[in-house]
Amino acid sequence: MNKTIVYIGLSFLIINILLWLMLSRYLSFNMMVNSAVIVINSVLIWLLWKTKQKTAFALSLTFLFSIIGVIQLVLGGLAPESFQDNMKLLAILVLLIIEIIFFVIINTISKNIK
Repeated sequence: MNKTIVYIGLSFLIINILLWLMLSRYLSFNMMVNSAVIVINSVLIWLLWKTKQKTAFALSLTFLFSIIGVIQLVLGGLAPESFQDNMKLLAILVLLIIEIIFFVIINTISKNIK
C-alpha cells in the first residue's frame, strides 16, 4: 500500500505540473500551492498506513483525507496570487490543521485499542 500511495501522489504531482505548462490561466502561484497540497496530503496518507493504524481507521481517514485534499486543490486553484488577505489559503491551512488533528487522535486511539 505504501508504494501505491507514493505512486499516486507522484502521478498527481506530474499532472499538476503538466496542467501548469498547458494552461495559461493556471498561474505559478497556484501550481506551487497545489503541489504543496498534493505532497502534504500524500505524506499524511502514507504516514497513516506506515504507523500501523487499525484498518478501519486507516481506510476511513484515507477517504476523508482524499476528499479534503480535493477541496484543498480546488481552493488552491482558485486562490488569488498573494499571501496577504487570501482567505482561500487560510481555508487550506485550516483544513490541513484539521487533518493533522484527526491523524493524532486516530493514532492515539488506535494504539489504545488492542
